[in-house]
Amino acid sequence: MQSVSKLTFFSLYATICLIWGSTWLVIRLGTDASLPPFAAASMRFFLATTLLWSFVLYKKIALPRSRSSWGAVILIGFLTNGLQFGIVYWASRFIPSGLEAVIFGTMPLFTAVIAHYHLPGDHLTRTRITGIIIGVIGIATIFLPQFSEVRGEALGPMVLIVIAPMLGAVSAVITKKKTHDIPAVTLNAVTTVVGAVLLGIVSLASEPLEKIQLTQAQIGPVLYLAIIGTIVTFGIYFKLIKMTSAVTMSFVSVITPAIAVILGWIVLGEKLDAYEISGSTLVLVGTAISLRM
Repeated sequence: MQSVSKLTFFSLYATICLIWGSTWLVIRLGTDASLPPFAAASMRFFLATTLLWSFVLYKKIALPRSRSSWGAVILIGFLTNGLQFGIVYWASRFIPSGLEAVIFGTMPLFTAVIAHYHLPGDHLTRTRITGIIIGVIGIATIFLPQFSEVRGEALGPMVLIVIAPMLGAVSAVITKKKTHDIPAVTLNAVTTVVGAVLLGIVSLASEPLEKIQLTQAQIGPVLYLAIIGTIVTFGIYFKLIKMTSAVTMSFVSVITPAIAVILGWIVLGEKLDAYEISGSTLVLVGTAISLRM
C-alpha cells in the first residue's frame, strides 16, 4: 500500500464492487428497453470518452510520454474495453448470465499465474489460491440452477468466453507493470476511446440500429454506465492497481456477481434462495481469505 490508508483502500475497493455489481442490473434494464448490446456498450464508452477527454484537456493532465507507453495503454483498452467486452456481450446471447459470471470469475486464477511470472513480489501463495477457489465455488453455487439452461449451441460461446478472463488477467498485469507514471484519468480516457471505436464498428456491422430510439428507458442506463460504471469505477481501479497486487484487483470479478444477485433481490424483488445465500457466503469467505494483508 503506498499513499492511502487501509480504510480508504477498502472503501474504494468496496465502491468498485458495489458499482460494477449494479451494472449487471442496469445492463439488463437497457436490454429490456430494446437497446442492442454492442450499441449500448459503444454508446457508454463514447459518452465516457467525451467527458474524460474534456477533463484531461481542460486540466492539461499528462498524456503517455513515450511510444511504448502509448502502446501499452492502447493494448489495455483493446484487451479489456474492446475484446473482453465484445466477447461477454456476444456470448450473453447464447448462455445464461450466471454461467458467464462463473466463467468470468476465474479471472483471479489466470491473473495469479501470469503475475507470478511477470510481476516481482506478486507470487502465488496457498492462502491466495485457496481464497480464489472458494470464491469461484461460491459463484458456481449461486448460479447452479441456471446450468440446466445450457444448450448445445452454447458450447462454442462457453469455450470462447473463457478467453475473456484471460484477456482481463493479461490487461491487469500490463497495467500494473507498464503504467506507473500515467495518471489514472489518462488511462481511463485512452482505454475508453479504444473500446468505443471497436464496439461501435461491431455494432454498425451486426446490429439493427433502428431499435435505438433514445427513449428515457434507453438513455438512463447508458448515462449510468458511462458516468458511474466507467468514469468513476475505472478511475478508481487504475488508481488502486498502482497500490496493490494485480490479483487483488482481479478479485473484483468474483465479488460482483454476488452483489448483482443481492441487488436484484433488493431492487427487483427477485427470489433469494438457498443457493444464492450459501454461494454469497462462500464468496465473502473466499474474499476475506484472498485479500488478507
